[in-house]
Amino acid sequence: MKTNTDKNLHIIYHWNSDENVGIDLNLLGDSIAGFNKVIREILKSAKVQGDFSIQAQIIKEGSIDVGTLVQFLSPVPFENWQDLFNFIAIIGERELLEHFRQAAQIHRNINDYFSKNPFDQQIITVGIGFLVGWVAKQKQAPTVRDNGRELPVVFAARLKRLIIRRVFKKALRPFVENQITKIEVKTENRVSVVINNENFSEYLGEEEQILPEYEDGKSYQFAGRLVGLEKSMGEHLKFKMSQLPRPYNILVATPQEGRSTKDYIEYYDKDVFLEAEVSRISMYHKPKLKLLSVRLAQSSLKI
Repeated sequence: MKTNTDKNLHIIYHWNSDENVGIDLNLLGDSIAGFNKVIREILKSAKVQGDFSIQAQIIKEGSIDVGTLVQFLSPVPFENWQDLFNFIAIIGERELLEHFRQAAQIHRNINDYFSKNPFDQQIITVGIGFLVGWVAKQKQAPTVRDNGRELPVVFAARLKRLIIRRVFKKALRPFVENQITKIEVKTENRVSVVINNENFSEYLGEEEQILPEYEDGKSYQFAGRLVGLEKSMGEHLKFKMSQLPRPYNILVATPQEGRSTKDYIEYYDKDVFLEAEVSRISMYHKPKLKLLSVRLAQSSLKI
């Protein structure tokens, strides 16, 4: 039997173990905090009312499983029957929807009914999973039908606004920084929404593209400073570029073929000119570089 402190929603981070050994803790912390906002905004869009708490309970080795407790402190999370009907329609439980419709005929006041019949709050966390999945379908145009499932029309515009307001930006930062391959949002019993490198951009607005002028497979000249030589997630170099805006001016580069990070020690913390080929999955990922050449700058660069 589940207790009221059992985790009921999971956020699971996966990465390519052949390339990385883990995820940067700063990014993980930002992402978890971002999902705290996502869950709250999803519930607000669904008109779920009352106080509730969101607590991360456990992190497992391998892929990182953040078991989250979404706990509602109000016995009646909905203001009226129609808001409840709309929410139940999201998860496609026709028998449950019919049950509540019949209850509404007898108990006009929703509070009266739930004062005698405790609400199963697990229904809410199942709905969170479905709603996160529906958000990605609203970017281009309102969508209320998909693979045999239907979304109440009233939700389409609300979920679209979450993209416009950049609600998912912080939660999905690990994708932007090329550190993970997918995130699963799932409940204890069944719902699993998979956000991956191919579809995470559907949660972000067009204005959130990262340095779109640098295209995959093309080579560019950069001026910058070598600020990092690292082996923790595969041998790579970090350059702080003088011509790029501050949020994105530190780019990761792989060494030239046949060379390692130790071959670049002479350039560390010095101004350099470099030529590199851009490698990126999409315009929403931060560009990665394949180093082609590097040389010391003759004069100091302002970065």
